Amino acid sequence: MKDSFIKLVNEVDYDIIPGLSSEIRDCLDYNDKVLDCQIDISKDKVYCVNVRLHEYTLPNIKSVFSSLVQFIQYTSTFYIRNDTEHNTEYLLLSQSKRDLTFYCEIVFRPQ
Repeated sequence: MKDSFIKLVNEVDYDIIPGLSSEIRDCLDYNDKVLDCQIDISKDKVYCVNVRLHEYTLPNIKSVFSSLVQFIQYTSTFYIRNDTEHNTEYLLLSQSKRDLTFYCEIVFRPQ
């Protein structure tokens, strides 16, 4: 599944969206479940978001991710989740009706 998603991402022309980092930060900063977060943009125009929660549980991870998606998503949004022993990663691709597209890698880590 992840390989198919990455193939889709590689076929889409995504970019940096003005103000999106601030929107991500605002959403995460005001969520009581979030301990802290770091947001970077890679040279490949990928939003890299690292999140630590007060309580690292799957229900909390899903809740924070869902709130974030509702806050930043465009008309068409696709994502996958990958759970590992050490973190939970979401890969998210979202596109507007005007063909504005962004790609975001969100990693939830324990404290």
